Amino acid sequence: MKAARFFAVLAATIAAGAACAQDAEKQLPTKLATAPSGAFHIESDPLDPTSGGWWRAKLWIAPSAKSSERVPLCEIHKEASASTPLAFISPDERWIFCAVLGAPALFRRHTDATEVRFEAAPGEKFGEMASRFFSDEDTTPDDELEHVGPSEALAVRFVAWSRDSARLLLCFDGSSGGRSVSSWLGYFHTGRGEFELTQRLGRSNADAHTRWKRRQDQWLESGIEKVPGGGAFEHTRMTDAPLDAESVGEEGPVSPAKQMFEQADKRLGEIYARALEQTPAAQRVSLRREQRAWLVQRDTEAWIHALQSWSPFAEAKALEGKALATEKRNYALEEWLNAKSTTP
Repeated sequence: MKAARFFAVLAATIAAGAACAQDAEKQLPTKLATAPSGAFHIESDPLDPTSGGWWRAKLWIAPSAKSSERVPLCEIHKEASASTPLAFISPDERWIFCAVLGAPALFRRHTDATEVRFEAAPGEKFGEMASRFFSDEDTTPDDELEHVGPSEALAVRFVAWSRDSARLLLCFDGSSGGRSVSSWLGYFHTGRGEFELTQRLGRSNADAHTRWKRRQDQWLESGIEKVPGGGAFEHTRMTDAPLDAESVGEEGPVSPAKQMFEQADKRLGEIYARALEQTPAAQRVSLRREQRAWLVQRDTEAWIHALQSWSPFAEAKALEGKALATEKRNYALEEWLNAKSTTP
């Protein structure tokens, strides 16, 4: 009897402790992004249920030195199944882009505030401004459109900030005004407070309608009767997408990530062949083993590079990561060969 009573009390204690721990865990804010300098970060409170199956959460700016002195950024409403809101801070820490379910918002830092505080910018809703820009700039004749979308849902996603923080590169997907696109790109110029295109983006946007049609066909071929709206489309296989935003005065063409990787990989083959030639036969097995291990590590680190960037172009980012890692390997092998040639 005593044993049964002891285990009953023990079980109740464990359950109460677990409930307290779970409750405490629910109350912890989620850190979304940290400023480049580390001076502050953006965090989100736990979701609170509202009517109609929607949830509400507040986003805050919290000084890293004293997070308890946080100030509000905005309030978001989302479906329970929707993804976590994303936030991206500009290099100069004067701008913040946020998005949830493809709905965008932009915030500008107060210049005269003693605390780190941001306000919505520009004056009108950023998403409406983005949709109007797309409608004005997409001048493809109707008879050349590959597909007219079934819904009016235009998702806007983050791609990159320029190094000078003057441009925010965004990716548009979905339908607006009966015109559907996939991976249509545009800049928001923070200095002028307006959207714009450059020749680099114009060249990429030329196939945006065709990309939408291809993606629709892929969905239908997979057995899905209703094609999802723009927010459901992924861009993982677009390997020629511009991944970086152009700083003002540095506009121009850029080598796609696929081309960068192919060039670096070709050089690697040449350098590795020289390394094998100059390695004694007894040591070549070790060199080959080292190279195979490095190849596995390179592919893993490339996908980590892609995932950490939060880019909508995951495969292109992974190729960029592979290109960067391959260039480092080329440099290391060349240094090894140079050292070997100068050793008596």
